Amino acid sequence: SLQYFGKNIGAYWKKDGASFSEVAAAAIKDYDSIVARADAFDRNLCERAGALGEDYKNIVCLAYRQTVAGHKLTFHDGEIQFVSKENYSNGCAATVDVTYPSIPMFLIYNPKLVEGMLNPIFKLIEKGLWHYDFAPHDAGRYPLVNGQVYGMNKPDPLTKQMPVEECGNMILCVAALCHAEKDDTYFLDHFDLLTHPADAFEVLH
Repeated sequence: SLQYFGKNIGAYWKKDGASFSEVAAAAIKDYDSIVARADAFDRNLCERAGALGEDYKNIVCLAYRQTVAGHKLTFHDGEIQFVSKENYSNGCAATVDVTYPSIPMFLIYNPKLVEGMLNPIFKLIEKGLWHYDFAPHDAGRYPLVNGQVYGMNKPDPLTKQMPVEECGNMILCVAALCHAEKDDTYFLDHFDLLTHPADAFEVLH
């Protein structure tokens, strides 16, 4: 499904050892109930969005599908990865400035997926594959999540980086995640990495 820091990993549905035949059979068996739940979700979301106007409703009812479909869900080494795919640029994966605008929906419905968006970035840094004092832009080029690609082919890669934007995005994403989960564990697990860019902000200020 993805290559994740040099290892080929499977899609989320494989994490408990089910075969494709078993998953397909379950999908057929549960088809009617799943479609009914999806339709109910769609109606509810569009009705809520419609309270803010017809144009807003139309945008939301299209955008939420794109937001979900623009990610790949995998499971590896005890954690989930919910990797974004830049479909109309250079194919960057797990892009921080794509995660930042896409998390509101997942904060409401499933904050664990926000963890899945952030995990590849933290893993990249923890593995020592990022050599700068600010947050990276991405964790690879889909489907190869092996390290940042954006700007790295330039003679001076620093000219293409966005240190203030990406650090701010990461700090705000983690803060929003902890607020949604009512639990600061994710922040504490990544405390050193998150406080380092905060210190850099103070220097810039």
